[in-house]
Amino acid sequence: MSAPTPPNALFLCDGAPVPEHLAGQDWTHEERIVSAGPRSELNLQLDALETQLHGAVSGIAKDLLYIACCCLAADQRINRGSKQIDIHRRKWRRQFTMVLPVSAPKVWTRPEVTAALREALGFATEDDWSFGFVKAPPHTVHPLLFGKATDQATRGNPDSVVLFSGGMDSLCATVEAIADRGQRPLVLSFRSANQVTHVQTDLIRALRERFAHWHLPHIGFSAQRRGGPEPDPAQRARAFVLAALGCAVAESLDIETVVLADNGYVSINPPISGELAGALASRGTHPTLLRLVNRLVGLLFTQPITVVNPLADRTRAESLEVLARHGCQDLISHTLTCGKFRSPHLSRAVPHCGTCSQCIDRRFAVIRAGLEGVEPADRYVVDPFTQELAEGEALKVAPMYVRFAQEVAALAPEAIITRYPRLLDCLDPASADVEGDVLGLGHLLWRHSREVTEVVAEMIGRYQQELATGALPDRSLLRLAVGGATVRAFDAVPERPRELDQSSGDAVPSMELQGKYWHVVFQGAKAVFPDRKGFQHLSRLLKAPHQEIGASLLASGGIGEVTSAAQVVDAGLTVNSMVDEVLDAEGEAYLREHIEILRVEREQSEDPRRQGELDRDITQIEAHISAARGLLGRHRAFPDDDERVRSAVTKAIERALAELETQLPALHQHLQDSLKTGRRMSYAPRPAVHWAIAA
Repeated sequence: MSAPTPPNALFLCDGAPVPEHLAGQDWTHEERIVSAGPRSELNLQLDALETQLHGAVSGIAKDLLYIACCCLAADQRINRGSKQIDIHRRKWRRQFTMVLPVSAPKVWTRPEVTAALREALGFATEDDWSFGFVKAPPHTVHPLLFGKATDQATRGNPDSVVLFSGGMDSLCATVEAIADRGQRPLVLSFRSANQVTHVQTDLIRALRERFAHWHLPHIGFSAQRRGGPEPDPAQRARAFVLAALGCAVAESLDIETVVLADNGYVSINPPISGELAGALASRGTHPTLLRLVNRLVGLLFTQPITVVNPLADRTRAESLEVLARHGCQDLISHTLTCGKFRSPHLSRAVPHCGTCSQCIDRRFAVIRAGLEGVEPADRYVVDPFTQELAEGEALKVAPMYVRFAQEVAALAPEAIITRYPRLLDCLDPASADVEGDVLGLGHLLWRHSREVTEVVAEMIGRYQQELATGALPDRSLLRLAVGGATVRAFDAVPERPRELDQSSGDAVPSMELQGKYWHVVFQGAKAVFPDRKGFQHLSRLLKAPHQEIGASLLASGGIGEVTSAAQVVDAGLTVNSMVDEVLDAEGEAYLREHIEILRVEREQSEDPRRQGELDRDITQIEAHISAARGLLGRHRAFPDDDERVRSAVTKAIERALAELETQLPALHQHLQDSLKTGRRMSYAPRPAVHWAIAA
C-alpha cells in the first residue's frame, strides 16, 4: 500500500537557523524565503499594520500573518510532482518543514497550538507541515499584506470583517450583511492580479453608492511571489492566508465575526470526480477548514473570534436571490469567477472562459435564478450548452458536473452521504446532532442537483429545434446530455483518500456503532463513518488483539477467538458460513466427532421439531465434509472459494482503511502497521492499544 515518496522540503525563513531538533535530517529541497529588503522575493507591503488600522496589533496577530504568508510562498514554490493533473494524487501530497522567526515562540511551540496550526494547513493544502520557531530579532520587520493607502473610514466602528474576492458569493454575503442584517462590514480583498483588483474596486464603489448609510471601508493586500509564474499555481495555502488575515484584522479592531463566504455546494467540495478532487478543487470555505481555523484562533487570541460562512446552507442560485431582492442583480455582470482569469483570450467584455468548473457552476446558477438578462451567454468565450467542447478539461468538466447532478437527484437526501462517504469530511464529530447534519448536507446537494437537471431540461426545451435538426455540435453539452453520453462516456475516476496530520490526545481509542454510523476516536481525533462491512470486520479484529481470525468467520460475523474448525461449531455458526475454510485432517476428525454427538442427542430427543433440526445439521455437516474432501476422498483447500472470501473481506477492510485515511490518518497508519490480512487475519499492535468497542 506504499505510495511514491512525495517532495520533502525545508524552508528557512528570513535567516532563521535550523533548530537543533531538526539538524541532520534529509530533505529533497532546501529553500530560503526572504520577505524584506532589496532581495525580497515576495510581493508584500512592509508598512506596519498599526498604521493601516490606526491602532495596535498584537505580536501574535503579526506572527499569524507572517506564518501564513511564508507557507503560501512555500506552497507556490514546490511543485506537487507533475505538470499534469495527478488523477490518483500519488504525488499530490508534499512535506514541508518551516523554520520561522516569530515574536512569541513560546506560544507557537505549545503542542496544542502547533498541532492546530499543522492540522488547519494540512487540511487546506493536503500536505504535511512541520514547524520550528525561533525568536525574531527585535529589529525584524515582518511583511504585512496591506496596501499603503487605507481609507480613514476604517475608524468608522465596523462590526464585522468580510473577505471580498470580487466573485458572486462574496458580493452576496456583503449585500446581505449590510441590507438584511444591518451590519457594518469592513471589506478585505486579496489582490492576485490587476484584473481582479479592478473588479473588486468597481464593485466596492457600486456598493457604496447603493448603500450610502455605510461607507464600506476597504483594504486590499497582495501576497505574490516575485520572479515569474509559480511552480505550483494551485495556491491552496491562500485559503489559510485569507482566514488568518481576517482574524488578525478582527483581533486588532475588537471584532468577533469574520465572514468567508462561498455557496454550500462549492464549500463542501463535492466529489463529482476523482480527477477533479486534486488541483481543480478548492477548500477555501470547507466546513472542516473553518472549524480548524476557529480552533487555532481560539488558542491564540483571548477575545472570541469566529470565521463563518453565511451561505453554507445555500446553493449558488439560492444565494443570488439576495442580489435580486435588493436590486443589485445588475452587479452580477461585474463579478469575476473564472479560474482562468489570466488567459489572454479573456477581456472585460468577455471575462469568463465558460468551460472551467467555476464557470460551469456560475452559468447554471445564473440560468436557474432567472438572471440571464444581466449575464447573457456572450459573456463567456464558450457556451457549453450549444458550442463545441474542446478535448481535455472542457470535455470532461461540464459532462461530469451534469452526471453527478443526475446521480444525486435520483437519490433520497438521506441516502446521498452513504453514496458519497467523502462528504463525511464536512461533519463535526462533536456535533450534538450528527444525523441532522447528515440530512442537511443531503438536502443541500439534492437541491443543487435538482437545479442542475432542471436547467438541462430548460435548455433542451429552448434548443429543441436545433437538437432535432442536428444543428448543435456533437460535443456540445446538450447533444451529450440528450444522447446519454454525459453518463456513459465520462466515468468519474475513483477518488483516492488524502493523508492529513491529526493532533494526538489522551482519549481512549474507541469504535461505537450509533444507529447507522460508527463514531471512531483515536489519539484525540474523532470522525464519523457509515456502517459498512469493512468497519464491522475492523471492530472484531480490534476487539481481539493478537488473535487470528479466519476470513470466512469475519465474513459471517464470527467472533474473534475462533482459530480452528473445532471452534466453528462451538461458535454457533452454520455450515454455510464455514464452507470456504480449509478442511484438514484434524478439522474433519472434530466434525465427525461432533456428528456422533448430534446423533446421540437425536436418539435421546423426544421432540420431533428438535429431531428435525438435528437431522438437518448432521446432513449439512456430512455434505460439507464430502464436498471438502473432493475427488478420490482427498482433503482439499478450495483455493477458489477460499480466495474469493479472503479477497472480499480484504477489500472491505481496505475500503474502510481508505475512509480512515481521509479523516483519521494517524489511525490509518497505525492499522497499516498492525493489521495482518490473508486467509487468517489479526490485529497485533505494538505497543499494545486497548480499544473500547460498542456495536
